[in-house]
This record gives sequence, C-alpha cells and structure tokens, in this order.
Amino acid sequence: AFDESDLPPEARRVPERYKRLVRAAHRNLGHPGNYALVRCMKVAKCSPDLIQYARFMKCPTCLRKQPPQRLPRSTMPYRPTRFNAIVGLDIKYVYDASEPKLKIPCLNILDLATCFNIFVPLAAEDAKSVAAAFKWAWLHWAGKPEKIVTDQGSNFHGQFQECMTMLGIRSRMIGIEAQWQNGMVERHGAVMGDIVA
Repeated sequence: AFDESDLPPEARRVPERYKRLVRAAHRNLGHPGNYALVRCMKVAKCSPDLIQYARFMKCPTCLRKQPPQRLPRSTMPYRPTRFNAIVGLDIKYVYDASEPKLKIPCLNILDLATCFNIFVPLAAEDAKSVAAAFKWAWLHWAGKPEKIVTDQGSNFHGQFQECMTMLGIRSRMIGIEAQWQNGMVERHGAVMGDIVA
C-alpha cells in the first residue's frame, strides 16, 4: 500500500516490521510532520535506523490532506502595460429597477492596462450581436487590440471568433473552471452592473 520507491536507500533498508512501528507511531501521535516525528523519536532515544525512516516517510493520509502548494492568483497571470494591448470581454446581466423581471444583457469591455471600462447594452445575446457591439463600442475609436480574453460563453464562439480572426485579433478563452483568470473583468463588470441597475 505504501510506495517507497522514491525514498533514499538508507530509509528503504529499514526492515518492514520497524517501518510498521514508525507508521503506527505517526498515526497514534495524530499525523505530525516528519520533523516533529523525528524530534519525538530522538527524545525517546529510538534507533537511528527508525529515525532515518521517519525522516523520509510519506503518509498517504497526510499527502491527501496537504494544502495546495500555490493558490491561484485572483487576476490574470499577465498584466499589460500599454493601452489596447489586451482587452477583456464578458457578458453581464443587469436588471431594470422599475421592472425587476426584465434582464438586460450587456457587453462589458475592459482594457487590462488602464482599467478603462465600457458597458454596452445588447439587443440580443448571440455571437453576431456581440461582435457588432464590440466593433461599434471599441474597434471604431480604439482600433484593434493585440489580444482579447473572454470566458467560454456561447456568445464568444462562432461568428464572433470568425470576426476576430478576420480582423487579425488573437483570442484567448479562459478555462470553464478558472473564472479567476478573468477576475479583473468580472469585478469591473459587477461594479458597472451595480451603477447601471
């Protein structure tokens, strides 16, 4: 059950019955880290072989319960320094204050270098309408960005992708389970949605 092929030779040399004793002590002490286990064993004057095994032992329970090594950042892994280098797009829904059941789709456009934000109400949510709104609200005055970043919504596929390809704009879609990569656009869109509603 224990894969010890990556342990150093001096730890693998320890007889199996002694390894079981060290693993039992580790469990009974409440799964302390290797350093704490070695310290306890030195205080108890255990055999150097047992201490050597405890130094490198890997407990499957401890490995499963281990916290993630690196937490994902809440922003994109890159931050441009020039206007119109990278532009983030997202669809945000706002509700009319006078008519709460009326849901209005809006295109949120954010320049990631300057945080300049444009919020455009859409007539429809399809890819063609989103492409037309992006052309009207951004491309006409700011020119084409080097790259756009979007989520994987259906409104950024099909005709929208074709339009961006024809214009020579590189496109990056973030993963479905990685909304944090577009976090800056999401946060600015939430603020704009609160202002408009």
